[in-house]
Amino acid sequence: MLQYAEVNDILSAQNHNIGIKNLDISALSELRENFQSFELHISSQELLNSSPTAIPVEYGVWFYFPWRNSILQTLPEVDFWKLRTIRNRYKISLEEQELLRTKEISVIGLSAGNAVLQVLSMEEIGGIFNIFDFDRFEVSNSNRLSHSLFDVGLEKVFLSSREVWERNPFIRINLFPNGFKGDEIDLAAISSSDLIVDECDSFQIKIQLRNLAKEYKKPLLMHTSEKGITDIERYDNESIAIFNGLLEGVDLGNPRAVLTSIINPSIVSERMLFSFSEIGKSIKSWPQLASEVIAGGANIATIARWILLGENIRSGRYLLNCDSVRD
Repeated sequence: MLQYAEVNDILSAQNHNIGIKNLDISALSELRENFQSFELHISSQELLNSSPTAIPVEYGVWFYFPWRNSILQTLPEVDFWKLRTIRNRYKISLEEQELLRTKEISVIGLSAGNAVLQVLSMEEIGGIFNIFDFDRFEVSNSNRLSHSLFDVGLEKVFLSSREVWERNPFIRINLFPNGFKGDEIDLAAISSSDLIVDECDSFQIKIQLRNLAKEYKKPLLMHTSEKGITDIERYDNESIAIFNGLLEGVDLGNPRAVLTSIINPSIVSERMLFSFSEIGKSIKSWPQLASEVIAGGANIATIARWILLGENIRSGRYLLNCDSVRD
């Protein structure tokens, strides 16, 4: 976020090479069409009353986007937020939307987790995000992630946050490019979160996250990109074993036993079962399809909204998928 003096210096510079995007007058037209003047920030009220033909540089908020080498003018935060969420009403009430934007959410793993993050931020579910991933974007990730070939080799935390900030630069995001290590900073992020989304690949970290969620009394959600497997674990208000008891009596030092207990072979499709036998041979990890990843992200975001608004959502494993339409 830039101060007006900084923006003025940039605009008055002789040979600056920074791209400048001024707010278009159509943004004020949108405000006028959707809101009574008294509902808006005082600066917007004054500007609307003056019937401007151009937006002054002093109006609103300016942001610098270093990856674009550009500065961008936006509406004042309260007006920007109201306009962004106007098409959510009345499916989400104004009071609910105001509550949701105060919530802090941690997302661990930004492959399937990126779909969750993007839907959450689009719907303004959460105003602070902690995002964890040590990995970089690869060509093979593009089968399910919306990043482009220009992004290959860049850190996933950077790409995911960039996508959110270009949609809403007022959202706060804390980036953890080394992934979840369980150090003091990581633990502080988890303990301050209102909800945890687990989409990491490490079973050891999955177990650690659930033990922390249990200790800090935080709800935890996970979707598996297969058969719409969705796990809800309400450590905030229920006394439950981790993974809803799926690991009871399982040797946690045996990865295969942990895998088959969490992803029950009797649930998954024959094609996924076959893919497990090919890991380390023809493929290096299990397959994930964009259709399942994106659907899972939407399902988790919906459940997150319900939980954060205090609805009675119970722990358990649910299958939320399209299989019912197949013969």
